Amino acid sequence: MDSSSFVEGVYVAVYEGAIDDVVTLLSDSPGRAPSPRIIALSEWYRALEASDAKHVEEVIRLSVDLAVFGFLAVLDGVRAVDNDATELTLLADGEPMNEFGDFHDRFRSLADGDET
Repeated sequence: MDSSSFVEGVYVAVYEGAIDDVVTLLSDSPGRAPSPRIIALSEWYRALEASDAKHVEEVIRLSVDLAVFGFLAVLDGVRAVDNDATELTLLADGEPMNEFGDFHDRFRSLADGDET
């Protein structure tokens, strides 16, 4: 796996997956016993006008985008989670994948191409 395929995988599995999962969760309360919080959010969301629901979906997309981008920036070493850490390296089969520190830039290119 190289850095491009890693970022593309994160884009599909994490970014698109999280957006779809949250919208589905709000649209149809899942499971046999969803939490009262999820039930309340789902009822609220389903009562929205279509244009308002689209705005909520854009807020979901923005939130997921910023979370994934921020995490990739941490992996790239451009955002710190620990001021004492000097280097964070992601390895695939023992080889560094983020040596160029461009995961977050690659993700941004994918996500910006996805804007609707």
